[in-house]
Amino acid sequence: MKIDFDKILKESGEGITKRKLAEEMYKAGVFKSVISGINMMNYHERGDAKSIDYELLQYLMERFNLSASQIINQ
Repeated sequence: MKIDFDKILKESGEGITKRKLAEEMYKAGVFKSVISGINMMNYHERGDAKSIDYELLQYLMERFNLSASQIINQ
C-alpha cells in the first residue's frame, strides 16, 4: 500500500512540508519521534508497507478531511 504524501500536502494548499507534518504527528502522539515519522512516511511513499498504521491513517483523514480511499494508493 502506498500513500502519496507529496500529493496530499500539495492539494491541501497549506504549503506544509513533510517534516512539518511529521512534527505535527509527533506532537499528536502518532509517532515516538519526528525522525520515526519521516521514516514511516518514506516507507509508505515507496510502497513497501503491507498495511497502513491505523493511527497514521486516522490522523491524515482528520487533518486533511479526506477519506481513506483518497489517502491510500494500492
